Amino acid sequence: MNERMNPTGGMQGAVNSLVNGAIIAGTIIQLPSVDIVGHASGSVAAVTVELRNVVNAEKNAAKPLVRRVQGRHDVTQPSERAARRESMRRYGVPTSRPNNYERVDNWDKNPNLRGPQGQPSEKILATDGNGKDVVIDHHNWGHKFEDNGTFEMPHYHDPNGDHVSYPPR
Repeated sequence: MNERMNPTGGMQGAVNSLVNGAIIAGTIIQLPSVDIVGHASGSVAAVTVELRNVVNAEKNAAKPLVRRVQGRHDVTQPSERAARRESMRRYGVPTSRPNNYERVDNWDKNPNLRGPQGQPSEKILATDGNGKDVVIDHHNWGHKFEDNGTFEMPHYHDPNGDHVSYPPR
């Protein structure tokens, strides 16, 4: 934003942004504000916005994704905790012991396993009831499949690759 003093004693700036393919150009004017008894008390911003290319923005807007059809053994739990515990049960990991697992970042190269800003997914490291190490995939960002217009909510995997999903936060 380019700022300059305006004659009223406030700041004025020009703003240009791109939102969903529409160019938004505007001017922001920040004026000193005065309370009821005449003392300066912060500032008030006046904003003027001009929209250009709105037709292209609507034409190029992404179609809403629909949730993929769940597999026969996929389930959706009400919370992340409930989904984690269900996945652990399916792996034979006791859930009655506190702190019986560790979360580690999974920096997989597959962009569909990453968050919106490239954040990693997770793996849960635990031990089952027989003392065997278990690794549980946790796709905590879910997936977006732009090619077929579907998505999957955040989920854990079970030993067969089935999803134990939960609603995003």
